[in-house]
Amino acid sequence: MKWMNPDGHMQHLLILKRWNKLITVSSYAEISAADLSNPESALFFQNVYQAFSDAEQSTGATLDRYYMIGGFTVRLRFAGSSLIPIITPPLAHLSIEPVSEPSLTICLSDSSSTKITLPPIPWDNADYLQFGLINGFNSKDIKILHNRALHIIDLSQNIAIYWISDTGSAPYYHSITPLRTILHWWLHKHRQFIIHAAAVGLSDRGVLITGKGGAGKSTTALSCIVNGLKYVGDENCIISNSPEPYAHSLYSSGTLEAEDVDRIPQLYSSLINADRLDVEKAVYYLFNKYQDNLSHGFPVKAVLVPKVSGTNDTIIRKLSAAQTLVALAPGSLFQLPGAGGESFHAMAKLLKQVPCYTLELGTDLYQIPVEIKKFLESLP
Repeated sequence: MKWMNPDGHMQHLLILKRWNKLITVSSYAEISAADLSNPESALFFQNVYQAFSDAEQSTGATLDRYYMIGGFTVRLRFAGSSLIPIITPPLAHLSIEPVSEPSLTICLSDSSSTKITLPPIPWDNADYLQFGLINGFNSKDIKILHNRALHIIDLSQNIAIYWISDTGSAPYYHSITPLRTILHWWLHKHRQFIIHAAAVGLSDRGVLITGKGGAGKSTTALSCIVNGLKYVGDENCIISNSPEPYAHSLYSSGTLEAEDVDRIPQLYSSLINADRLDVEKAVYYLFNKYQDNLSHGFPVKAVLVPKVSGTNDTIIRKLSAAQTLVALAPGSLFQLPGAGGESFHAMAKLLKQVPCYTLELGTDLYQIPVEIKKFLESLP
């Protein structure tokens, strides 16, 4: 497969068949959601926004929270308090004082507590695409996704709405990576991209850690935070390439497979779903105990691809950018609706600017943060 990178140089990459399939799926979603003006989309957004105003009036209170995300100010505007404990904990480390003109406002409501229902949806069941995108109802400015909850944004107004019928029906991952789709749409407009990678490091520099699910990203990142390294995220972070590769924090939540909980016992007090580990991953809210180790972001100095070695020691070895892109790109593109060419090129550009390595994970978990710290300190 050939592709043209942002600098115009041809590169030749060996891409897995699965990767080709993912590109096709992503491109289909983008083509189906063509950048055409759709009066029905704009009208539906207006109707939903009016319903949100009615929900605010119904609850008698608007509760605002403000955050700095990717260098931009974001206001979460809640109609009542029911969604606050679901949405806000993973964003606690990014909380800021109120600002008069936020870059983005996200309005949040649920029907059960406000007694206000969504207006009728103007599409049919046959219009649903992958992720819950709606065929023919996404345009350059209006993006709509309807899957357990409604996510809708008007990029021209910098206003988005998240609406769910009942807080009890919110998928548990909405409390781990809240509002990720809306933030993906909006950050993309500003050439920042949410990728499937962990990020840990020192106060002034760090590494991305990427690979397929189960490769060891989360275990590595969480072992680093409990041993004093800075933590930007364990599954999702935001990257930008100007003026240098940079990783911005998005969530201060963390997850582990249930069978790995006992490997990092320091995290027990941050576990929020100990009674549901038979059906869910272990979920940690890290802000209260590890606030000092949570970082808003740092320059990226290298990318590591973890691999379980089966030996005692952790070793870092050189890896090609092409092999690293195969580890990074599929998961990053497949997790978000419409993440296609620009996201791919941003990842490729980042890997062109920083060195890549295999992180051969040993069975001695304590060695992992020690070796990553030594590695970062050795870089110029």
